[in-house]
Amino acid sequence: MNKLLLILFLLFFILSCGVIIDQSKLVGKWELSEVNFYIYNEIADSYKKIGGKNDVTPDLTIPIMGNFFFEKKKSITMELLSNNKFTVKGYNSLGVEEDIISALNPGEWVIDNFENSITFKTNKIDSSSSNLWKRGVSIKNYWPVISNTAFKIYVKAIDFNLNNFIFDLSEDKIEVYSMEAFFKKK
Repeated sequence: MNKLLLILFLLFFILSCGVIIDQSKLVGKWELSEVNFYIYNEIADSYKKIGGKNDVTPDLTIPIMGNFFFEKKKSITMELLSNNKFTVKGYNSLGVEEDIISALNPGEWVIDNFENSITFKTNKIDSSSSNLWKRGVSIKNYWPVISNTAFKIYVKAIDFNLNNFIFDLSEDKIEVYSMEAFFKKK
């Protein structure tokens, strides 16, 4: 009886924790479907969430989703390869697809099944680039898989050794504390 209760408890615990990361289900192309930007309000000690738009030019109050990769690109796709490398591509204002993180110098993704986490790493390509991913970074996310067809990556400015990110709006700038990107299977 005790063994049965233990098995039931473990089964309940495993199933209630969320989706376990399965590397074989992550391999493939993923479309950047949503980006949320979080602005810190010091007075209220709270965060305001602003959704990004899938375009190369921002609005008065809405930043572009490409800011997640520090690029003025739209329709961004991340490809997770079976050799644990990843690439990112997007379309510029002329509609031409361009590399953001190229196959010549791909990033690396690593799963830790014990922690149920995924780490995305990029190599130092250009230490003066405005694209902070090209300066070399390691971003670790816990419980990133939402379903077998969706996952998210959450980054904070401190992950890039900054106090905040500063992005252009059409007539102003916006200071962002953190960003959350959602990807769906393509």
